[in-house]
Amino acid sequence: MTKLSYKLFVTIFLLSLVILVSMVFFSKMALERGFISYLNDTETAALASLKFDLEELYEVEQSWNSIASNPRAWRNLLRKHMHRKTETKIGLGTSESSQLKGPKSHTYSGGLWRTRLLDADRSVIISRYKASADAIELALQVAGTTVGYISLNPTTEIRDELGLSFTKQLIQTIQYSALGVLVLSALLAIWLAKGFVNPIKALVSGARALTAGEYSKRLNVNTKDELGQLANDFNILAATLENNEKSRRQWIADISHELRTPLTILRGEIEAIKDGVHKMSPNMLDSLHTETLQLQTIVNDLYELSLSDVGALSYKKINTDICIVLSEAIEAYQDEIAKNSLTVTFDKPPHADFQIFADPRRLHQLFSNLIFNSLRYTDAGGKLDIELTDQNDNLCIKFQDSSPGVNKDDLPKLFERLYRVDNSRNRMLGGTGLGLSICKNIVHAHQGTIEATPSRFGGICILIVMPKNSKT
Repeated sequence: MTKLSYKLFVTIFLLSLVILVSMVFFSKMALERGFISYLNDTETAALASLKFDLEELYEVEQSWNSIASNPRAWRNLLRKHMHRKTETKIGLGTSESSQLKGPKSHTYSGGLWRTRLLDADRSVIISRYKASADAIELALQVAGTTVGYISLNPTTEIRDELGLSFTKQLIQTIQYSALGVLVLSALLAIWLAKGFVNPIKALVSGARALTAGEYSKRLNVNTKDELGQLANDFNILAATLENNEKSRRQWIADISHELRTPLTILRGEIEAIKDGVHKMSPNMLDSLHTETLQLQTIVNDLYELSLSDVGALSYKKINTDICIVLSEAIEAYQDEIAKNSLTVTFDKPPHADFQIFADPRRLHQLFSNLIFNSLRYTDAGGKLDIELTDQNDNLCIKFQDSSPGVNKDDLPKLFERLYRVDNSRNRMLGGTGLGLSICKNIVHAHQGTIEATPSRFGGICILIVMPKNSKT
């Protein structure tokens, strides 16, 4: 038994023990009070019968002299009404009956010594006890005249042998029953402790496996309670870590590949010049410069992406006319647009409000990346249609270019860093594969959304939705 299961067992067992001891204590107290109440009710009924005989006696003698001068007559009268004879074996076990001394029958004196007789002036005629505050008193009447009183002090404890034996047997039965329930509680506590701790042990084992880097670890906990939900969340966490680990490894491999290609070219050309295979020339310098720029682009994109991931990319948001920023980004690429014979159209509804709370410099970077992406991957003579629409609290920007397109299964992956599809949109056309990842981070920093869908022109449609009044 583990420490936790032991603690749970002790907790459940002690709780059961406290409950059972309390039940036995209160059951005993309730039993004694109930039995005393029963005795008082019996004596009250006997007192009413005694009252009838006393009234008849006074009606005949017109005085209490026969009782006052003859205590034996009083005792005989009390025994007639307040004295009960009961077989000892009724309601008792064999062992209890064998412990009783004397004959087979047992007498109960009842209220024999707690009964008082008073005259009409409440002077004591005969009594052994003083009246208690809660004494039961009945008026004795003859011909409508009160001739005296009879009172009985209620019993407050069980004194006779029969009552004591009866209550003792019931209390023992309750105690034995409580002991049996306690044993069952202990067995149940062991079962509950193990059942509760086993899923926790599985979680502990799984957490240690994750700490050791075993992200393929999964838990098989099928309970419907919070522990089952925790196990399910653990499995989701493990799957996420496993995917992140795969992404990290792929990320490292892709970065290595991206950096190795221009470095390999640079090294080959430099070694060729060093060995005299090639002579230094303007064309050779242009080639070296191109590969250097490619390296610089990769490093800059990686740096910006890392800043964005850790939230260190600075944003200076102001009220910005997104239409003006888009127009400036298009104007900046006019030479490349003309060089690639690309037709760019910019559609916007007239008299619309295109003000949003954003960083104009980052929006310019966003739009420039998307325009440059279309320039790089759209066939010569193609087109790029940019559409800006106002939708109540949001602005929607669509970038739709012409063929070639991308398989639908690859569209959601375009925003993954270093991801490229294996078709005409490949590395031979340049780029780092990080541009759309940077775009995604910029849009999310403005509380917007970005997604890729097929374009109606045969290429890709990039849809951006940004709120107008985001102040964060």
